[in-house]
Amino acid sequence: MAQLYSVIEDRKTLISVMVLLALSTLIDGLDSTIVNVALPTMSKDFGISIADSSWIAVAYTVALASLILPFSRIARNGWMKEFFIAGTVVFTVCSVLCGILGDFLLFTLSRLFQGVGGAMMTAAVPLMIVHLLPHDRKGLGMAILGMASGLAVVLGPTIGGLITAYLSWNWIFFINVPLGAVIVLWAMKVVPGTDNHSEYTYPDTLNCILTFMGICFGLTFLQNIFETDLDTSVVYLCVVGAVVCISLMAWRSHSKKETAIISSAMIFRKDFALLCLAFTMTTIIIAGTHYVLPFYLEHCEGYVVSEVGYLLSIASLFTIVLSIPVGKWCDRKGCKVPAVGAGLFRLVFTLIFAVTAANMDLIFLVVGLAVMGISMACAGTGLATSIIHHSDEKYQDEAATFLLVVNYVAASFGVALTSLVYTINTSGSFHAGEVLCGFESCMWFFVALAVVAIACALVVPNVVPKKNKE
Repeated sequence: MAQLYSVIEDRKTLISVMVLLALSTLIDGLDSTIVNVALPTMSKDFGISIADSSWIAVAYTVALASLILPFSRIARNGWMKEFFIAGTVVFTVCSVLCGILGDFLLFTLSRLFQGVGGAMMTAAVPLMIVHLLPHDRKGLGMAILGMASGLAVVLGPTIGGLITAYLSWNWIFFINVPLGAVIVLWAMKVVPGTDNHSEYTYPDTLNCILTFMGICFGLTFLQNIFETDLDTSVVYLCVVGAVVCISLMAWRSHSKKETAIISSAMIFRKDFALLCLAFTMTTIIIAGTHYVLPFYLEHCEGYVVSEVGYLLSIASLFTIVLSIPVGKWCDRKGCKVPAVGAGLFRLVFTLIFAVTAANMDLIFLVVGLAVMGISMACAGTGLATSIIHHSDEKYQDEAATFLLVVNYVAASFGVALTSLVYTINTSGSFHAGEVLCGFESCMWFFVALAVVAIACALVVPNVVPKKNKE
């Protein structure tokens, strides 16, 4: 099979592509974090309940996560540039629709299609890293994505709060227009295309539909597992639908390997599977901590919402600062140390929070959040790059895309699982003693998950990327 793209050797072009990757990741991350801040105001304007407002976020996430794999399978047949540009256009147009539509149903549909555009754009990003970046620059590419994600976490709540307070929530969608236009024009100029499509197979249509429905059912279940207003029959339907669709997808992938949406040979490779398990554990810990920590800080430590936002930004700032150095380490010496560090630093900060929760001084809180940020840099860059390095070269684009899906699903599962642990150990009230008990239980649970992540990363050998000779 002929090589579709040539690795970029020109330094100026390489920098341009990396900046483009950062911008696309930033616009996706900003969309999620800005919307979360504006949800209370949007709920009032639409006249909907808090429970219904969750669909503003869920509609986008479900479409994004469930379509990444099918879109990636098509895009890697030579349509990488086209998918990236078309996805950015769809994302930008739907952002405008979200800003002007006053009907909640139409707005939600626009969010759904915005997620479709986001999936097209996101599916192309890891393909660019795998196909366009030299072997000894892939770690740096993943680091840039981690840095952009961290920057979105820091800027999103602040920008969203200012726009909602001084303009209106509609403008949180309108700001995507200039960013989207810049990304499209930039991509047209610097991203190489190809006309070589004929010798590549396209994914099985039924497999794509099953994958979409399976992830859609699964994420809907995880997002609403503890929603009391939702009919339990709907929850059960989502569980059954997810299991049936994913099982059929796995069976069809095994029987039709040439057109499978994801390679079973890649998934069942021991080192790859162990690293994916470690990545899943570390993602659950971070998602769960982001979910439960604000409750503890507000009800047990007495911080107001704005102060909680500033404190949580400490972790993101450490992620931003350290992502590039971690990526360069991976490119020079391999990913073993950062991959193990992802679990080790998570173990440290969860132990700090678990042990000091009953009487936490500010110094322990700040140190814990700093260590949390270090662990995020190690996981988002080191552990993620290690997964790519431990997949067969012909499956590296699949591995990078599969990693995105694991991240979205594990994050949703992390929130649901944390809520379950919290509920089991408390009566559900917001009394300080109850919140403290629930928080401590969650942290000790995360300690156990961190140990599993460390064990998985330790047994996988180190791989030092070779210098690109092409």
